[in-house]
Amino acid sequence: MAKWVFSFIYLATMTLLAVVTGGCGNDSGADFYPHQDEALAANRLMSQQGAPLSPEQLLARMQASDVIYLGETHDNPHHHQMQLLALTQLVDAGIRPAIGFEFFFQQQTGWLMDYSLGQGSTLSPDTDGLDERALRRRLGWTHKPQWHYYAPLLRLARQYQLPLFGADLDTGLRLRLSRIDFEQLSSVERRLLPANDLDSDAYQQLMLKTLDQAHCHHANDETLRRLYTTFLLRNEAMADAIVAMRADLTAAQPVVVILGKGHTEFDMGVVERVAHRQPGLRQLNIGLAEGQTPEQLDFSPEAGPKQGEVQFAPAHSIYWVTEGRHHDALQDPCDAFRKHSTMATR
Repeated sequence: MAKWVFSFIYLATMTLLAVVTGGCGNDSGADFYPHQDEALAANRLMSQQGAPLSPEQLLARMQASDVIYLGETHDNPHHHQMQLLALTQLVDAGIRPAIGFEFFFQQQTGWLMDYSLGQGSTLSPDTDGLDERALRRRLGWTHKPQWHYYAPLLRLARQYQLPLFGADLDTGLRLRLSRIDFEQLSSVERRLLPANDLDSDAYQQLMLKTLDQAHCHHANDETLRRLYTTFLLRNEAMADAIVAMRADLTAAQPVVVILGKGHTEFDMGVVERVAHRQPGLRQLNIGLAEGQTPEQLDFSPEAGPKQGEVQFAPAHSIYWVTEGRHHDALQDPCDAFRKHSTMATR
């Protein structure tokens, strides 16, 4: 199975588990970041052509960008550590980016802004909005252990008073889109969705194949079609949020986006949708690769997939290679789908 499919497998598996378990998890009470030497991480920075990049070169590339994507595999703690390193590098250089998150939806932006920028109210002594526990509760993350991947990024934003925003669609809308056709949504629901005018048969066929593999061939054609529609609308929504936030910033302030790398691969997804809205924006597509050494990556211009006559771009502009997740060798990502299918037939 292609390496670039695994980010979709994880996302699909987590979506299924959230439905089955209600999204509950144990709260460890500590951030799960492995120890990793910064110099080692820096030596794993690679350009699209395969040349090693120094931290100074990475900073220069980020400084020259209006939008910076830090594409992750969601449950890889090394990826979140590298995201924190990149953001720290920016603020240490005097740059004050805005930070957007796929994992938070747009309607939660007020809570996020209140946490990082809020000063409390002159009408009330309540300063609950400045408390991380209150933020976690308001965002609906009290029982989600993944909080510890993102909390250090939020704390950094609060320390330097960086704007924070949610980029994705509301989870309820995403659930509805994945289960019924767009035309079956209520008028109220459709009003909450962005326009979707991407017309690319090659990308559709590529993504349908990817989604089929990500769901371990357990999804029928109708389900895959709905998942693709959901994926497109999420990309449109995130692009809307990014462009809107960028309009509020100075030329020296980039937007940094924390999201799954499946939404940016091959300069498609969110990257293409932002370019469609604002062709002049300079975008930097950084992909956090996992479980691979630099020597195993294919850096040729033909590294992107080919669908029919369309040759897609390489996955990312910069690769940041980290260790894989500790459970990769022990866990089959398709097990959750097999178990769900078995339960559904009982």
